Amino acid sequence: MNVGNKTKPISATSTPSRAYSTLPFRLCLGLSLLAGLSVPALAATLKGIMSEMKQTTTEAKGVLSNFDQARADALLHQYAMQAMAAGKLFGSGDAKAADLQKRFATLAATANNAKAKDAAGFRIAFSAIATQCRSCHSAYK
Repeated sequence: MNVGNKTKPISATSTPSRAYSTLPFRLCLGLSLLAGLSVPALAATLKGIMSEMKQTTTEAKGVLSNFDQARADALLHQYAMQAMAAGKLFGSGDAKAADLQKRFATLAATANNAKAKDAAGFRIAFSAIATQCRSCHSAYK
């Protein structure tokens, strides 16, 4: 029974309608798009990671004014993950790449080791992270 559907049911002798014939194509297209969205790390660039860090910093400033323990912990974790991802973008080809890897590793360690049990603790952690960010930006900007 086709309620609300004006197409005829498919019988053994009828030819499939256009909607049925494009189903495999649509399914493949949808699966390929889904697969592409599940691996964003492959498309990571330093500019993209820096953009994410900027957004994390904006959110952290909001937590400074209205402290939320769970959000503070999540933001510190985000900083650590973003720093580790940025550090992996550089090979071991030259001194600049080695320095950037070291700086991002230090930033990741700072974020991982930060303790934010209250607003004052988060302010200290955020200040330490911001200091790491400024040191790199002053050297490479």
